[in-house]
Amino acid sequence: MNFQHTEDRRMLADTLNRFVSEQYGFATRDRVARSPEGFSSELWNRFAKLGIIGALFDEASGGFGGSGFDIAVVFESLGRGLVVEPFLDTLIVGQAIARSGNDAQRARLGELIDGSRIVVLAHGEPDSHHELARVTTRAQRKATAAATAARGD
Repeated sequence: MNFQHTEDRRMLADTLNRFVSEQYGFATRDRVARSPEGFSSELWNRFAKLGIIGALFDEASGGFGGSGFDIAVVFESLGRGLVVEPFLDTLIVGQAIARSGNDAQRARLGELIDGSRIVVLAHGEPDSHHELARVTTRAQRKATAAATAARGD
């Protein structure tokens, strides 16, 4: 098996490493991490314009990468810079939608890739300590006006 990166992956890594080292110094990372949002929407949009989010998804989903090597290149650079933007959430939720979502959900993948939609993976609560009995958040199905009208309620 050949573990050498393609020229495209080397260019992606070089671009991302340069951006992180020049634009995402520790003071920036610290300010962003301590902000109420916990990430910077401005930096998120800049990552998207560089194509970094698109590297996490295959062409069928609107990206240009999506292989294990592409994802590894991105996350190696992000880890080196201690980047706090929601890349892992976007990868997990986006791949779940790409593989198992309905047509309407898959149609919105482009918004994840271009940075205009941000998703999060709700997987824990601070006080639950990973014990299901201590989880207080509950999902509740709520009909929209369109769904109610379609049923004739």
